[in-house]
Amino acid sequence: MLAKKNYTNYATVAVPWVVFLLFISSTHPADLPVYALLVPFLLLGIALYVTLSVVAKKVVKTSSRHQKAITILMTLFLVTCVGLQSVGQLTFRDFMTVLLLTLLGYFYVYRNIIGTKQ
Repeated sequence: MLAKKNYTNYATVAVPWVVFLLFISSTHPADLPVYALLVPFLLLGIALYVTLSVVAKKVVKTSSRHQKAITILMTLFLVTCVGLQSVGQLTFRDFMTVLLLTLLGYFYVYRNIIGTKQ
């Protein structure tokens, strides 16, 4: 039974990454319409969220709400940094600003949502 659950976790993590890599390798950004340029970022966000949620379940030994908040904020942080880098706008100041906003978001979510429900 344990082996089947591990295979399910691997499949759950692998499928979004395969879809992301297939989309990236089969398209050319210059040929895509503007709205389709957001698709890789959405696919990357989904793949990161699934991967980080599996890792958080194994590493973070707290409530599921806390794990979910950490996973969502880390995903938003990483996708924002990749998005800024892709348009050539990621500087150290921008990185620190995004990091600060992510930490403020974490404390806001923890204080107002997670902390009151425990």
